[in-house]
Amino acid sequence: MFDVATRGRRVDRSAGKTASTDKPKAHRTSGRNLTCSEFAELFPVHCATWERERGQSDGDLVQSYRPWDWWLTITFRDVVSATFALSLFKEWARDLARDRESHITLAVGMELQGRGAPHFHALLHVHENADAFDARRAERRWRELSKRCGVKNKFEPFDPERRGGDYLTKDGGWGFLVACPRRPTCRRRHGCRVDPNAW
Repeated sequence: MFDVATRGRRVDRSAGKTASTDKPKAHRTSGRNLTCSEFAELFPVHCATWERERGQSDGDLVQSYRPWDWWLTITFRDVVSATFALSLFKEWARDLARDRESHITLAVGMELQGRGAPHFHALLHVHENADAFDARRAERRWRELSKRCGVKNKFEPFDPERRGGDYLTKDGGWGFLVACPRRPTCRRRHGCRVDPNAW
């Protein structure tokens, strides 16, 4: 049987019961901790579309969810809220999807540094025309958007041997996002064809 995770919880279809899968709060020196469910509240309800095999770890789920193309590391020099940091990240992904005319799926994990600033790791998959994706252009756009926050970033080709899914989910604060280019086929009746909760 398959479970469907909804905002940090799993629903067992066979039994009709809901069991919490929230992880204990990770220890961080800043004292500001986010559980998986708290961080998931910052994401759209795309979480409800996850399907995983029973007993599958978060890392394995993320690792196998898409044929990932890029590994991103993003560090905020200034201390900003997690909500603001994620909204900036979503704005960048939406702009990127529309510029590239391609759906973009991301798995995003966040941790808080000792000084309280957000630090993101993300896996990025370009659905259409992935070979034409220009990482330097994507980095440049991110720098333009985030310059007021003093952000450092690094984009690397995804290497499945390095198990980015495990690293991204290690602190429990993570989720999936889908950015839609808003083509005509995604505007009709049912919304985005990749994910109805894409933005």
